Amino acid sequence: MDMKDTSLKEYTSELQTVWDALTRRDEMPAHADAIVIGGCRDLGLAERAAELYHAGVSKLIIITGYQPKTMNITEALYLSNRCIELGVPKDVLILEEEATNTGENILFAARLVKELKGNVKTVILVHKPYMTLRFLATAEAQWSEPRPDLYVTCQAISFEEYVSIHDAEDTAWKMLGDMKRMDSYVAKGYQTHQSIPRVAKDAYEKIIDDGFVTR
Repeated sequence: MDMKDTSLKEYTSELQTVWDALTRRDEMPAHADAIVIGGCRDLGLAERAAELYHAGVSKLIIITGYQPKTMNITEALYLSNRCIELGVPKDVLILEEEATNTGENILFAARLVKELKGNVKTVILVHKPYMTLRFLATAEAQWSEPRPDLYVTCQAISFEEYVSIHDAEDTAWKMLGDMKRMDSYVAKGYQTHQSIPRVAKDAYEKIIDDGFVTR
């Protein structure tokens, strides 16, 4: 069964609970050696990175992401263009346009950071709200040693606001898929273990038990 907008409303409470469990917003350091933006089509990532740049937190932003078949440019260039619109100088932005998944986003960005700045001490990770915990877990597992101190952040937006801007069904489908990976990808070594509240697991299982299929 697909999750349609009509039935999505029946699970608003459960989806909110899953969103809360997967969203992580760390207190930002005063300075970071680099900001890494994960690849996707959510311009909120570029907007958050631009905020950090203008706050003087970092002068290096690495944007990673390939060109999906549904786009005429790479995710990295798409997000870069938005950063430039928001006043981030082009020479601050380093694009990595080959990564096709979250693991590659981290691996390829880490390689670039090392090439540009050596073994850095502090890196800020930026992603969609419900991807922040998984992005951090991926970086903790796959960033090569010596691993920098990692912080994760996202656009300041609520679940209700997010689904009013983005496709609600697509958001729910992707979010539930990310929740599924919080366990399965640990076993594969792709991510570190992260504590997920029992209430969030119950909310996820209720939706899945009712017949909805994740990616």
